[in-house]
Amino acid sequence: MRSALLVILIIAGCGDNHDGGRDASGDVAAGVALADLAALRHDAICAEQIACSDIPDMATCDAAVTSDTTQLDTLIADVMAGIVTYDGNAATACLAYLQGTCTFAGFHVANPCDAMFDGTLAIGAACNEDAECAGYVAGSATCVATSQTCDRTAACCSGSCTATAGKGAVSSPCTGPTCASGLYCSTASSMCTAIATTAGMSCYGSDGCADPMYCDELSSAGGICTHAAASGDACEPTATLPCAEGSDYCDVESALCTTKSTVGNACSSTIPCVGFANCDTGMCVAIPSQGQPCFTGTGTACLGDLTCVASVCVAPQAAMTCSL
Repeated sequence: MRSALLVILIIAGCGDNHDGGRDASGDVAAGVALADLAALRHDAICAEQIACSDIPDMATCDAAVTSDTTQLDTLIADVMAGIVTYDGNAATACLAYLQGTCTFAGFHVANPCDAMFDGTLAIGAACNEDAECAGYVAGSATCVATSQTCDRTAACCSGSCTATAGKGAVSSPCTGPTCASGLYCSTASSMCTAIATTAGMSCYGSDGCADPMYCDELSSAGGICTHAAASGDACEPTATLPCAEGSDYCDVESALCTTKSTVGNACSSTIPCVGFANCDTGMCVAIPSQGQPCFTGTGTACLGDLTCVASVCVAPQAAMTCSL
């Protein structure tokens, strides 16, 4: 499961694309400067979306991946104000993690993005973001919003820094991702349970198996640990996650992991289109980008984070910075 901070990075918006902070090979340079983080994050997000066939190219990603950046902008402002500390080396690892391939690697892969920002605010202090609280990286504090319905991806949600409960041990009750490392929350018992380590073992929850396996709860044998198939390999069309590559699907006729159909090619209820296309009357058609008329058939109206306003695909409203 992705952490709250990783979600911030994935859904946050992007600035203009540039190559600052990359070496000749395209790799992210060590120790990312805070001033470069937003643009390099954009590069990383786009690289993953292109690899997953959700976006066709970088130019299109520049125009279409423009989500609200309120959370990240707030944390950057907090660093400048001395409320939050920033680790540029952790940011390097985070960007590499975000721009990785589209191959499923499991539910327990360590997320380096959690270590980029850490707070200085004491328990009880007013806050807007989890990472403003001292102990966030260690997992000992979080910002609990006053309003439980406030959406931090779209608004400023004031609250207070609150101590978090420790991770659950084996056989302790659990609610969501609260179990210690090596454990998961079993849907059968609602107890923290040891992760299954061998293919074919029983499991009760999608994250109940060691990486790179997952728990196939749709199996005829009940929940069992299994590997998602590689491109071109045999797959089970009815499995929860038949193929490891996000750009593949399990073809019902050949039972092989096959690349999704692209723009201009045939599609159907069993042959899906790539993420940047809709299946319209048996043909994959490109989802409209910024400034183009919205798609009016059954499917996605506008590409990426764009919204349909007055029948035209436009960028969402500008982000805000939340101050204490």
